[in-house]
Amino acid sequence: MPAHPVTKVLRIREDYERDEHWLRDQIAENPSILALGDLVCVETERPQSQGGRLDLLLERPEDGTRFEVELQLRKTDESQHHKGD
Repeated sequence: MPAHPVTKVLRIREDYERDEHWLRDQIAENPSILALGDLVCVETERPQSQGGRLDLLLERPEDGTRFEVELQLRKTDESQHHKGD
């Protein structure tokens, strides 16, 4: 997969006082901002059988490829890892 250049870094939480829900809604409304092709949002906050929720489920309509998107605006710690990783 080719690397996409970062044109501008935005500190969403610090500079814009936004949270994960705001970011989720922005991506759900316009998945093309992820530069992964022509995607549609299938679902947000999808419950997972292991517990927790998947922030976004996106799909590429032409071939059915799905993308699971997990958003986090804070540092990752050990509690964020899934069992079996």
